[in-house]
Amino acid sequence: MVQGAEAIAPASSPAAQGMPTDPERLYELVAALDQNMFDVYNAHDWTGLMAWFADDLEFYHDKGGLLSHQQGTTGFTNQFANNKDIHRDLVPGSLELYPISG
Repeated sequence: MVQGAEAIAPASSPAAQGMPTDPERLYELVAALDQNMFDVYNAHDWTGLMAWFADDLEFYHDKGGLLSHQQGTTGFTNQFANNKDIHRDLVPGSLELYPISG
């Protein structure tokens, strides 16, 4: 795991400073960021979760159609309020990374 990965947050993401070019380091970074986001989700911290998304977020949900950042916030708030035990974990061995050249 990337040293200090538990402290990685959207505002301080190393991605803003350039991605690692070494495939192993890139995988470690993506895995650490993924875990950080799951930790926020599992804490039911909708404010922290929404910090991962830009204010001009446009998300297309296959059942609900186009959602804005505000609609996403409302959705996560409701989801956490109505599903006290909701939890996400990455299935071990399921993370795959395919770097794109350039």
